[in-house]
Amino acid sequence: MRRIGENIRFYRNLRSLTQTALARKVQVAPAYISQIEANQRVPSLKVTRRIANVLGIEMSVLVREADPRAHEGRLSDSEKLDLLRTLIMAIEGESRSPGDETTVRTVEGREFVATELYSEPEYSVVLREFTSSGAFGRETSESEVECHVVLEGRVRVLDPSSGPEVSVGECRSLSGSGSDRLSGARGARVLSVYAPRVALQALVDASEAVTEGATALDR
Repeated sequence: MRRIGENIRFYRNLRSLTQTALARKVQVAPAYISQIEANQRVPSLKVTRRIANVLGIEMSVLVREADPRAHEGRLSDSEKLDLLRTLIMAIEGESRSPGDETTVRTVEGREFVATELYSEPEYSVVLREFTSSGAFGRETSESEVECHVVLEGRVRVLDPSSGPEVSVGECRSLSGSGSDRLSGARGARVLSVYAPRVALQALVDASEAVTEGATALDR
């Protein structure tokens, strides 16, 4: 359990919780959380279970020895999905104070309207609503996490040989090596997670360039 302190700190930061806030929810002293994260002491099974419950993850995630940023500098698939769940909770207000005000940014492109639902330098959550068919995904090579969840409508892999149509509710990760991108049909709605954050205008510009390239190949 050498990494339990780093794991707790990693997921606590994802939930935007301070050590004091986590300690209050777990019903322990803030110094106790500080010592755990510094690997100066190992929490009891009961406290570990409480911490996992507060952070909204399985206890096995906290006690694993793998570095969340391992796998050639990228998150594992299970951690990408956990990050997605965390960000959705943040959108729904579970990690915000009731009095917080959130500025919603929207950029309208030729193929879709992009709305930034949640944003920090480390990550962002973007809702795409397609007004016509358009390509998207892999807008930057700097993304450690890039996951797309189909909320509604038809979405397919741009290269049909890469796989079938992406079903509603499916999470498609484009992280790691590869050149595959996705294409949304008119009326489709897709929730996308990027880490680190990608500017909305950059997403729109890159998607339009990919769509133009794909259209030129079809001619």
